[in-house]
Amino acid sequence: EFRRVLFRSIRVLTAVAAGAREVEQVRLAEERAKQEQQQKYEMAMKERQTAFDRRDYPTSMAKAEEALAIKPNDPGAGKLKSDAQAALMTLAAAAAREKGYQIAMTEGRAAFERDYYAIAVAKADQALGIKKGDPAAAQLKDKATSQARDLARTQTLFDNGEYSQALELCKRHAGIPPFDTLAKSIGIERYAFADATNRFSQGDYSFIKELKNRSYSGKKPFADLLSKAAGERKSLDELAALRQANKWGDVKAKLTDATPRDFASKKPFAELLTWADKQAQEAESARTREIDNCKRDFAILAKELNVALPRELQHPGASNATASQSTIMDVATKDNYLKKVSDLEKRCTQYGLLSQERQKYLETMRKHITFW
Repeated sequence: EFRRVLFRSIRVLTAVAAGAREVEQVRLAEERAKQEQQQKYEMAMKERQTAFDRRDYPTSMAKAEEALAIKPNDPGAGKLKSDAQAALMTLAAAAAREKGYQIAMTEGRAAFERDYYAIAVAKADQALGIKKGDPAAAQLKDKATSQARDLARTQTLFDNGEYSQALELCKRHAGIPPFDTLAKSIGIERYAFADATNRFSQGDYSFIKELKNRSYSGKKPFADLLSKAAGERKSLDELAALRQANKWGDVKAKLTDATPRDFASKKPFAELLTWADKQAQEAESARTREIDNCKRDFAILAKELNVALPRELQHPGASNATASQSTIMDVATKDNYLKKVSDLEKRCTQYGLLSQERQKYLETMRKHITFW
């Protein structure tokens, strides 16, 4: 019996000892598991920090989540995860801004290359809104603004007909399409203006009709030239009408007037003046002949009527005249001689020859006729 009790006690003690060993083994296993989890936690936290430091925020978040999986409510891991998320969001925002900046700059440069300066300035401003003070964007804006300002200035000068200044600006920007296009237009209009000016200087007004049909005829240099040309053309037409009416005196007077002397030397006006001068010379020659004839006729009539004249009123043309030998003059002859005396008086008056002395001899002629 004793032996049975002893063996039972031994078995119980053996079982208790085994149980104790098993409990210890479990405890040890749990302790090892905890240590392994702690090691994993610490490794995850370390790797998270390493990834965060090199700005690998997705990896940093993943490692923070590993640490939280081990320690779900661990404040340190939670904060580190939040930091990584915030950094990732900041990075995404920066990337978005960079992308917006690059798009704005690309579009701005493309607009500048296509000479769309207003768009280029707007895109440069957009880029500067993203990156304040950015040198590249500021340079793009300055270049586009300068080009736009010069192009607008060139266009204004061109529109006002200030071709020399406009062309200088075009030369300064040679190779840029809008400036080259303007330079070509400037060349066309400058040539037209030079041609019209040359023709105007020669008194050729045929360009007036041609220019009036041109789009640039209203520009100041053309408008001024057309106005002066029209005035001269009108004067030329008026003078031509006077010539047609053989009013050479009026033609000469108008061309020697102070106002139109600036164009009187031009060919058509000079030709008219030459004609008027020739007519004046011919008229003067005719007047000289008429004066001489008047003096001759005066002397002849005096000789025919037996009126003796002083030497200064005599004329060589009367040398062949003969005095009347008749003692009686009929009425018809008297009337004829009286008419001749009256005609001579008028002619002398017309040519400024009717001096007091000549008037006295005319009266003497009348008395001789009356009492013949």
